[in-house]
Amino acid sequence: MTTASNNNARDPSGYLTSPPSTVVKVVGTARDDINGLLGIVLSYNMERERYLVHMTSSQSTMALKKENIQKASMMEKYRCQFQQLQNDPRVREKVAHYVRWCENQVQPYKLWHVLGAALLFAVIMLYFFGFTKCLMVTSMFILLLVIVLPDILNKASPTVILQRFPQRSREALEQQLPFLRGKLSDRMAVAIIMVVVAFTLQSLFVGSGSSTPKVSPPPRPTNNAPKAALSTAAASTTKEMMEKYYHLGFQDAIDGKDKGFSIQEELKKLADVQHRSLVTEEQEEPLADVINDDFDYYPTTPPPPPKPLLSRLFSFSAMGSMFYIYRMLKEKGIDQSTGLFSVGQLAANLQHHTELWQQAMLLFSVYNLMRVVLSW
Repeated sequence: MTTASNNNARDPSGYLTSPPSTVVKVVGTARDDINGLLGIVLSYNMERERYLVHMTSSQSTMALKKENIQKASMMEKYRCQFQQLQNDPRVREKVAHYVRWCENQVQPYKLWHVLGAALLFAVIMLYFFGFTKCLMVTSMFILLLVIVLPDILNKASPTVILQRFPQRSREALEQQLPFLRGKLSDRMAVAIIMVVVAFTLQSLFVGSGSSTPKVSPPPRPTNNAPKAALSTAAASTTKEMMEKYYHLGFQDAIDGKDKGFSIQEELKKLADVQHRSLVTEEQEEPLADVINDDFDYYPTTPPPPPKPLLSRLFSFSAMGSMFYIYRMLKEKGIDQSTGLFSVGQLAANLQHHTELWQQAMLLFSVYNLMRVVLSW
C-alpha cells in the first residue's frame, strides 16, 4: 500500500514513461497564449506538485499543474511529433547537413532539379507499371542501397564495393532477420538477394494477365428483311382482299345469312394457316438463335483456374503481410530479458503499447494472408 501511494505521489496522473513519450495538451490556464499548446511530459516535481513539460513549439520546458494538462488525441500526437521535428535544432542541423551532402553529390546539377526529375520518373513508372510493381522496385533499390551505402559513404571504389557485397548482404539480412545470425554464409546471402532481385524484375516485365482471348458477343439477329417483305406483300394484296371481302358480304346478303358471316369464316381460316406456319418456323429455328434473340444470352469466357498455394504465398502482398506479422510478433511478444516468446506479453503490448495504426496494419496483414491462403 505504501509503495502504491509513493508511486502515485511521484506520478499522480500516470504520465511518466521511460523514455518520455506521453504527449499532453495545455488546458485551463490563465494564459491564453499557451492554452492548446502541445508538449511531452519529462518528469514530476513532488515539492512543487508540477509536471515538467517540454513544449515542442517553443522548445522550452514549463512546470504545469496536473489539472492544466490532459492527454493528447492521436492527431495531436502526430502534430506534436511534427513540431518536434520541425523546431528541434538538432534535427534541423542534421537535415541541413544531409541537404548539403546531397547538393555536393549531384553537382554540377541543382538538387531540386534532380528531385524533380526523380519525381517525374516515378510518375512515369506508376503510369506504365502500376503502384504495386513500383513499390516492389523501390523496395528492391532500397535493399541494395542499404547493402552498399556504408561503402559508398566511405568513398570506396566500385571494385571494393563489389568485393564487399557478399559480406554486406549477409550483415543486412542478419540485421533484419535476427534468427538467421550465424546460419548464413556470404554466398547464401548473395543468392537470397539475387533471388529477390530476379523475382522483382520478373514481376515487373512479365505480364500477369490471362492469355485467354475475350469472346465478343455475336451481333443480334435483325428481322428487318422479313418485316420489309411482309409490308410489301401486304401493300400488294390490300386491293384484292378488299374486293374479296366485299363480294363475300354481298353474297351473304343475297343468301340471307347474318352480316359478316362469311368474312368471319374466312378470317378463321387465315388465322389457322398463320398459326400453323408460325409453329413450323419455331420448330425449325435453332435453339441458339432462339436464346440469343429472346434472352440476350452470349457465351462467356470461363474463369481462369486458381493459382497453387505456393505461388500465392510467394506473391508480393502475401510476403509483405508475413513479414509485418513476424516483425510485430518479434517486437511485441518476445521478452527482452529472457528472449522467449510469450502470448500474454504479446496481448498486453498490443493492447496497451501499440499505436492504433499499427493495430490496423496487423489486422489487415492477417486478413490479407488469410485471403491469400483460403482464396477468398
